[in-house]
Amino acid sequence: MILKLIANTRSTSLKQRVNGLLSYIQNPENTRANNLSNYIRQPFVSQPAWDEDALLEKCVYANSRNFLDDDPEQQKIEMLQTASLNRRVEDPIVHLVASFKKFEVPSIEQIEQQINILLRHLNAEALQVQYAMHLDTDNAHYHVVINKIHPFEKNQHQQHKCVNLGDGWILNALHRSAAEIEATQGWRSEPNPMFVYHQQSKTVVRNPDYQSAPAAEKLPTQILDQASRHQQPSTLQQKIDFAKSYQQYVETAVQNILRRVNNWPEWHQALAEKGLTFEKKRNGAVFQLKTFSEQITFKASIFCQKQATLPQLQNTWGAYQAAEGIRPKAVPDQEVQSRVVSPSGKSKVHPFHLFQPQDYLVAELHTIYLALKTQKDQITVQHQQASAKIKLDHESYQSVERDIKIKQQQQKYPSIALARIQTALDDQHAERQQHDRAHRRSQYALSHRQLTAKFVKDELLKDELGQRLWSSSTVNSAQITSYTDFISQLNREHPLVIAQQFLLDQRQSGNFIHAPNPACRQAQLIYDKQLKHEPIAVMNQYGIQVFSQYSIPRIQQCLQLIDAHIPIEFSGEPSFQQQAKIALQHRDHQIEDPNPRHELPQLEQIASADLEIFFDQLYQHFQQHHNLQTAIFKANLLLSCCQVNTDRLERNLKEYSDEFFNFNLQAPDRNNLMLRLKSVLCTQPIAQNRQYFNAQDLDCVWQIALKLEYNHLPRKTARIINKPRPEGGSKLVIEEIVLPERDPDFLNEVMQELQFESRKSRLQQQFLEISEISSTSNSLGACQRIEIEVKPLPHFPADRYQIICQFEHQFYIDRELNQTAFIENMYQAYITVVSPLEVHVRDALFLAHARYGEVMISGNEEFKTQVEAIAQQYQIPVIRKEHLEQRQTSLEVPAQPSAVGVTEHERQSNRPQPDLTPPVEPQQRNEPKPQKSGYGNDFGF
Repeated sequence: MILKLIANTRSTSLKQRVNGLLSYIQNPENTRANNLSNYIRQPFVSQPAWDEDALLEKCVYANSRNFLDDDPEQQKIEMLQTASLNRRVEDPIVHLVASFKKFEVPSIEQIEQQINILLRHLNAEALQVQYAMHLDTDNAHYHVVINKIHPFEKNQHQQHKCVNLGDGWILNALHRSAAEIEATQGWRSEPNPMFVYHQQSKTVVRNPDYQSAPAAEKLPTQILDQASRHQQPSTLQQKIDFAKSYQQYVETAVQNILRRVNNWPEWHQALAEKGLTFEKKRNGAVFQLKTFSEQITFKASIFCQKQATLPQLQNTWGAYQAAEGIRPKAVPDQEVQSRVVSPSGKSKVHPFHLFQPQDYLVAELHTIYLALKTQKDQITVQHQQASAKIKLDHESYQSVERDIKIKQQQQKYPSIALARIQTALDDQHAERQQHDRAHRRSQYALSHRQLTAKFVKDELLKDELGQRLWSSSTVNSAQITSYTDFISQLNREHPLVIAQQFLLDQRQSGNFIHAPNPACRQAQLIYDKQLKHEPIAVMNQYGIQVFSQYSIPRIQQCLQLIDAHIPIEFSGEPSFQQQAKIALQHRDHQIEDPNPRHELPQLEQIASADLEIFFDQLYQHFQQHHNLQTAIFKANLLLSCCQVNTDRLERNLKEYSDEFFNFNLQAPDRNNLMLRLKSVLCTQPIAQNRQYFNAQDLDCVWQIALKLEYNHLPRKTARIINKPRPEGGSKLVIEEIVLPERDPDFLNEVMQELQFESRKSRLQQQFLEISEISSTSNSLGACQRIEIEVKPLPHFPADRYQIICQFEHQFYIDRELNQTAFIENMYQAYITVVSPLEVHVRDALFLAHARYGEVMISGNEEFKTQVEAIAQQYQIPVIRKEHLEQRQTSLEVPAQPSAVGVTEHERQSNRPQPDLTPPVEPQQRNEPKPQKSGYGNDFGF
C-alpha cells in the first residue's frame, strides 16, 4: 500500500479547505465516469448489461473520530471552529491518502485498524479525524483528513495546542505506518520500503537494505509529473541517464588515480591518460570525459567520491593548479560502456528500481502517441499565439486606440455626447473581441478535427491491425492530454492495447532472473513465441524481470537469451523460483508447453454446485500466498476468465459467506469486493485479466475440472447452516445435502471439442497417470534431504523424450513409442517409473543420479533387482529403502517420515480436517477437504 501526504498547493483559506475536503471525502467527484461510461456500453458477451450507477459508486464507507456530533455537516462546523482556536497556524488541516494494489480491497474492520495504527504513529489519537473509502479509481483507496489543533489541550501561550504530527517527521511516520499495516494485515509491500516491521518484537525499524535515490536523480515534482503523463523522460532526465552510463568508468578511474598521485601535475597527467580532465568551475569543479564520439561533463560532488571534490583536494595538495599543456586522449566508447556493474547486494534490489518507466512501453503505440503529441503541440502553439494577439489587440485598444478613436469621432460628430461615443466604441470593440475569440475557438476545434482525421488515415490505417485500433470514430485529439488518455481512446480488445495496459501494471513484479548482461545497454521487451503480442518479461543489463503469467516454457524462453556462462540467481515468488530452477535444469532441452495459448475451460453453463466447488478450490489455492480479500478477488477474477457470469459469482459468494463462518466476510465488505471486481471486469478485457495468472493457477482450474470429471471430489457434502430461531438468536445446524451424480462427460461441457480435442485427451491421460501413481511403488528417490541443484545428466539421452510440465509433475514421454516412461515430481525428490521397458528404467536411474546423487529404490522386487543390475553396470550408488531404514536405525537416527521434503504448500493442503460431530465451533468449516494435485501420493526421500 501507499500512504501519501497531499500538499495544499492551491493555498485555499481555512474555511474553503475544511468544507471542500470534508465534502469531497463524503461525496467525491467521479473522475472515472466518462471512461466507465464508454466501457460499459460494450460489455462482454458473458456479462450482463452493466448498471452504470452502481459501478460509479464512489464513497462506500465513511467514519470520524473525536467529534461531539455524528452529523457530517455539523462536523464541518466543529472542525472549522476547532481549527480557528489557534490563529498562529496558517494551515492546520492535513490531507492523507492510502492506496492499495490492483487486487486489494480492505474490509471495514481493517480500515479501522489501519486508522488506529496511522494515528498512533502520527501522535494524533486525540485529534479530530474524518476518513472515507472510495472505489471510483483504478485502485481502492481512502482519504484521511486530520485537524492538527487539539480540541482541549493548550500550549504555553494559552492557545489550543497544535500537534506536531510524527514529531515533525510526518513522512517517516507514514512509512512506519505502512510497514506495520502491511505486515499485520498481509498486504503486499511496496518495493524498497524505508521501514520494516518485526513480528516478534512488534516494532518498526529502518530497513537495512533501503536504497535512497541519488541526489542527481531527485528532480522537481513538476518535471516528474510531466514525464509520467507522457511516459517520456524529460531532457534533464535524459542527460542524467546518459551520464550514468559513463559514471562507473569515471568513478573507478578516479579511485585508482587518487591512490597513487601526490600533487596537482600528477593528478592532471593521470586523468589525461584515462581521457579525463579536471577543471575549476566557480566554487567547485567538474570532470570531463572525452571519448571518440562524445564529451561528457560530470559534477565532482555528485557523480564521484567526496575525496575528489575541489575543497578536499585543495586541503591535501594546496591551492588549485590548472593543467598546462596536458591534453586528454580520447577513449573508445566500447571500453567505457563495457564496465557495467550490477548494484551492490543485487539479490536485495527490487527489479522495480533497475528499470525505467519507458522500458514498459509498447513501442508501436507510444511512437504513434508522440507523433500525435508533436502535431497537437503545434496546434496549441498556434492557439496560444492567436490568443496572445487578441489580448494584445485589447491592450492596445485600451491604452492607445480608444483615446484616438474618441477624438476622431468627436471631431466627426460634434453634436453627439461624449458618453455615447465612448459606449458605442467600447461595444464595437467588445463585439470584435468576442468574434475573434469565437473564431479562434472554432479554428482550434477544426484543427483538431482535421488532425484526428488525418492521423487516423495516415498513421493507423496502414494495415489491418491499425484499422482496429480506434474504439470510436468520434475521437477528439484535443481531449488527449497524456499517454493514458491516448490508450483509453483505443480499442480495449486490441492486442497492442491489452499488452500496454498489462505492462503498466507489471512494474512491481518481483520475479527476477539476476544475470549481468553488459551488452544489453537498452531494455527490451520479451514476447511469447506462441502469442506474438503477449509480453512475458523485460530484459536489461542487470537481468530479466518476469511478469505474472509465467510458466516453465516461458522462463526457458528468457533463459535462452542469457549467455550460458553467466551465473544466474532467481528471486521473487516461491512458485516462480521453483519453476525457474526446473527450467534451468533443462536449459539445453526444450520443455514443451501443454497449454501454449493459456486457455481455460468454458464454465458459463456450469451447475451451481460445481461452481461452488471451483470457487472453494481456487480460493484455497490463492489463500496460501494472499490474504482473505485478495484470495477471494483472484478466485472470482479467474472464474470470470472462464466466462462465468458476474451475477452468478456474486450470488455464489453470498451463499458461501453465509454458510461458512470462518470466511469472516461481512455483507458490506462483500459488496465492496464485488463492486471493485465489476469495475475491473468493465475496464479490462478477459484476454488481459487472464495474463495476471501463471501456469500453476491455470493448471489448478483444469485439475478441478478433471477431478469433477472422474468424481474425485465428493458429491455428498455436509454444511454448517446458521438458522435463526423464531424467538430470536440463531443455532448451528449440520445439514447433509446429497448432490446429484454428474454426467460422465462433464469435461466436454467445459471444453470446445473441435478446438480442444487433442488437449483434452492429453489432459485426461496425464491426470490418469498421476492418479495411478498411488497403485505403483516403483520409484527412485533421494537418500537424504537435499536442495535441488543443477547437475549434468551423464548418459541421459534428452532428445529421446518429450518433457511436459503439468499438474506439478514432469512427464518424460518417449517420442518414438508415444508413451510416458517416467514421471518426476517437481517439488519432491522422487521419480516414479511407469514403464517396464529396461531403457526407460535405465534413463530414469540416470536422471535420479544426476538429481539426487545416491539413489533410494522402492517398489516390487523385480523392479529393485532390475535397477540394481543397471546401477552396477554404470557404477551408480543405489540403496534399497529398507536397507536405508536399517542403516538409519543402526546409527540411532530416527527414520525420516514419508512427508520429508513436502513443501509448505502440501502441508497446508493435507492438514487434518475438523470432525463433523458436535459440538461445532462457529469458526470451523466442516467440509471434506479437497485432495492435493498429487492426489494423496506423498512419497518421501
